[in-house]
Amino acid sequence: MAVYDVLQRYRLGLAKHDKTMQDSAYWEPPKPMTPPPGMVPLSGAGGPSWDELRKMPGFVDTWELPLDSYIHFESATRATHYEYFVPLYPQPEKKAKAGKQGKPPNANDYWSYRTSVVGWPGHYEDTLEKRNGEWRILERKIMMNQK
Repeated sequence: MAVYDVLQRYRLGLAKHDKTMQDSAYWEPPKPMTPPPGMVPLSGAGGPSWDELRKMPGFVDTWELPLDSYIHFESATRATHYEYFVPLYPQPEKKAKAGKQGKPPNANDYWSYRTSVVGWPGHYEDTLEKRNGEWRILERKIMMNQK
């Protein structure tokens, strides 16, 4: 249960965009993630940078949908964890005329809609360690778009 709790603490921190909670799942704060090989940053593809996206009204950081998870205890103080996930990138809210969305046209009738972009599926490869009765992540590899 303690291993599951530390994994849930990371997930909840991610969902709430609470870096302190996320970091509390690790023995050492994780290094900033670099884009996986072959991944083109949005700004390099002619799109806005992450900083520009975050300033847009209605922008929400990445959401992550955890999928299947496997925990293997190697000893009383070491475990490995493997988990699949799918990232979602909610896009800023947009205004649209109702007539353009298949509804009866009304010049004064604007409504909001939001879309999400589904990112590349990935998985975590974790090594967890128990120290002084507490489990935390010792090392995490994040693999995305890997063949």
